[in-house]
Amino acid sequence: MDPLHLVLGDHGASLLRVAVRRHGLRGDVWPIPDDLSHGPLDDGVARVDWMRRCCVGSFPWTQVGTDAFAPWDPVRSSLQARPRPLVLWGGDTAAEAVFVAMACDRLGVTGAPLHRVAMPVDRERAAVGAFDPPELVARHAHACVPMPEDERADRAALFRALRADPSPRRVLRDGVPTGAPADVFDALLLGTCTDAWRPAAQVVGEAMRRCDPRESVSDVYLGWRLQVALDGGRLQADGARTGLRDFAVRRAAG
Repeated sequence: MDPLHLVLGDHGASLLRVAVRRHGLRGDVWPIPDDLSHGPLDDGVARVDWMRRCCVGSFPWTQVGTDAFAPWDPVRSSLQARPRPLVLWGGDTAAEAVFVAMACDRLGVTGAPLHRVAMPVDRERAAVGAFDPPELVARHAHACVPMPEDERADRAALFRALRADPSPRRVLRDGVPTGAPADVFDALLLGTCTDAWRPAAQVVGEAMRRCDPRESVSDVYLGWRLQVALDGGRLQADGARTGLRDFAVRRAAG
């Protein structure tokens, strides 16, 4: 029976769909459109509110729906109605490690055979979406393995611990996602600012390049932290903060 491939994010899903259509990967692809490296994990409605606030002043809000966890429901219903192998695609990143743990917690009750494709440990390319479709097919052929029951239970327990942790951010510590304060990357972001005006988009882009890709630090997250720094008087803006391409920033005087 053809499997169901579950992946975090629309980009990774689009690459897997190309792998199915053009490169011989068998099965269906279902995305979970989220970034699980930050925000609450215990309430889907609160999570949507969190992500919407992160977009204010930087990005237009494009997601539909009021419950961030709703995309999980059709997966569980489908597997309960027609059990088939479930393949979890999880790279070496904070967000995707949380995703695999969350899948073990939310979908373990379906009884579906659970497999995982772990991506290579690579400091330059850590997320599933960083690999092209032929590479994903090859990875599936050589690294898709069943998850033992004890591993599934351990990962589900990890997710429940993260869900109960009020920390707003997750980072990797020895390969395990761990709670962290919201400002954990602020020093890196502010370090890209100078006394001269720099476009906000350039500041955020440079900070992303400086980050370890395994930490899943997105432009949305850094855009929010830039707004927090501006609101707190640590930075100045030269215009209306409606989008990252609309204004420049510099260090605050004094």
